[in-house]
Amino acid sequence: MQIFRVVIVAIAAFAMQGSHALSTGIAPGLAAGTTGGGNANPVYPTSLAELKNYLKDSQPRVIVLRTTFDFRGTEGTTTENGCRPKSNRDCLAKNNGHKGQDVILQSGGMANTGGHRADNVIIQNVHITQLNPHLIWGGDAIYIQGLNSGKTAMQRVWIDHVKISNIGRQMVATNTASVKGLIISNCEFDGQTQYSATCDGNHYWTFLFLGTQTQASLVNNFVHHTSGRSPKVGGSSVVHAANNYWYSNSGFSYDVVENGNVLLEGNYFESTTTLRRRDSAALTNTKKTASYYHPTSPQKLSTNSQNYGVGILSSK
Repeated sequence: MQIFRVVIVAIAAFAMQGSHALSTGIAPGLAAGTTGGGNANPVYPTSLAELKNYLKDSQPRVIVLRTTFDFRGTEGTTTENGCRPKSNRDCLAKNNGHKGQDVILQSGGMANTGGHRADNVIIQNVHITQLNPHLIWGGDAIYIQGLNSGKTAMQRVWIDHVKISNIGRQMVATNTASVKGLIISNCEFDGQTQYSATCDGNHYWTFLFLGTQTQASLVNNFVHHTSGRSPKVGGSSVVHAANNYWYSNSGFSYDVVENGNVLLEGNYFESTTTLRRRDSAALTNTKKTASYYHPTSPQKLSTNSQNYGVGILSSK
C-alpha cells in the first residue's frame, strides 16, 4: 500500500502559478487576523525533502510551490491483509462500470496522513490529489488535528483557492480537539472518482466537522459529484455556509448529527438527491435559531465566472 502524506505543520503554506507575485488578500470572517508567515521571506523548495523540512520546522514560513510535488512511492510501501467492505462486494455484483473502495486498517488510524498541527495557518492556491483514492482509509487531504496530540483546539486557519480531488477519505476534517476560526473560501471540491464507496463515481467522504469548540465557515465554494458528508457536522461544531454551489450529489449533502449546528444562507443546490440527512436530536433548536436570521434568496453561481480552486489570486 502506498501512502501519500501531506503534513502541514508550518506557520504558512502557499503556492502560486507562473510569475505572479504573492497575493493572499485578507482572511475574512472567523479567520480574521490570520497572517500565516507574515513578513517572513518566501522560500521555494525544489525537492520533497526540502519541502518536508520547511513544513516541519518551527520557523514562521511563507512556502511557495512552483512545481508539482509528487509524494507517491516516496513514503515506503507495505503489503498486508486488508478487508473488503460489503459496499465494495455489492458494487462488484452490480457490474455497472464503477469501482468500489477497499479498506486497509492502519496502525495509529489516520493521524499520520494529511496532518495539520499549528495555529495561524494559510493554505492557498494548491491542488491536492491522488491520495490513495482506492482505499476508504487512504488518507485525508487536510486533517486539522489540534495541538498537544489532539488535546487543544487550534485557532485561525484559512483555506482559500484550493482544489481537492481523488482522495481516499475526507477532503477536509477537523478532529475532536476542534479548530476555532476556520474559513474555507473559493475552493473546488471535485468528487469525480474511479473508486466510489457508493458505486456511482461520486465521492462519499467529503467534509467532517467535529469538536466541541469548532467554528467553521464555508464561503463561495464549489462542491460537486459527491454522495454524502457534504458536510457531516457533529460534536457541538458550529458551521456557517454562505453563497456556495452544490452540484450533482447522488446521496445527501448535509449530515447534521447530535449537537451539530448549521446556518445556511444564500446557497444553491442543483441535482442533489437529498439536501439534508439529520437525526432528531439535531432539530432541537432549529426554530429558535432560525428566528434570528433573515437569509438572502439563493442564486445559482456560475462556475465560469467564479474563480474556484487553483488559479490567479485576487489582490482584494
